Amino acid sequence: MGKEGEKDYWRARHQDLIIWATAEKHNAAILTCDSDFEKLWKKLGKLTVYHIACREKRISAKRLGQLTCPPVEDALVELGIRIEPG
Repeated sequence: MGKEGEKDYWRARHQDLIIWATAEKHNAAILTCDSDFEKLWKKLGKLTVYHIACREKRISAKRLGQLTCPPVEDALVELGIRIEPG
């Protein structure tokens, strides 16, 4: 993606950036089904992002980042959702 395409992509994703900045300010994790947060995590890295995916009628979560968020992980485990490291 060229520089202009990159700019347009993130301009269209400004709400993702606002959510990211808010989570970073409050030292929070992000729990989402939106794959754009995985792209954002690859660029900015600092937060822990849990990406929820549904494949073949199975729900799984991928954790991106080194830190864990015990309340989120406890809830996912209680719901029977397997957490994979990213």
